[in-house]
Amino acid sequence: MRSELGRLLAVNVLWAVLKPRSYFEPRWRRTAGAGPVLTNLVHDVDLLRFMCGEIVNVMAAASRSARGHEVEDTVAVLLHFESGALGTITGCDASPSPWSWDANSGENPAIPVSRENSYHFLGSDGSLEFPDLHLWRYRVDGEAGWTQPISREGRVVMPQDAYRCQLRHFCRDIDGYEEPLVDAEDARRSLQVTAAILKSAATGQPINPSEIREAA
Repeated sequence: MRSELGRLLAVNVLWAVLKPRSYFEPRWRRTAGAGPVLTNLVHDVDLLRFMCGEIVNVMAAASRSARGHEVEDTVAVLLHFESGALGTITGCDASPSPWSWDANSGENPAIPVSRENSYHFLGSDGSLEFPDLHLWRYRVDGEAGWTQPISREGRVVMPQDAYRCQLRHFCRDIDGYEEPLVDAEDARRSLQVTAAILKSAATGQPINPSEIREAA
């Protein structure tokens, strides 16, 4: 799919849900460290690192205006990838929305499926919506450009239960039949990016995730 997109230029992620009031009854969910950045967006960061490469710089802003808790409820993030591509993440756990990985992918049986696309990849040769895998590109004679009609092409993958696949792989790792697909170092790097998001939001400064030592 990357060859069809050409060189990745940018990616946009939208994650928004409405966590009910009862969710925040335990006090720890209202305190620093329990917000959507570390609880939820760490998974999107992990996916972006897997699909787009390493993140070398982060700039972020956060707000807690929806509920007034100590912890953030809304965040906007600008990511710089090692490849030169840019990325944005908008996250909010205080808004009714069909846009989130779980709602879009259907992997979590506890969350109703919306089938809306929450990821958009922009490449030099085409753009891709995810998870529906709509590929947008020009199929025209002559020079392609914004004044030409653009085509939408579908891509099909066979669905699988992601949790079953993960558990099967985990068991085969334990039994010595497979090597882990990720290791502790990979997990640490994803945690460093989320820590960098929070630090940038607090300081108003761009942060290099590799300089975050608290996540080490």
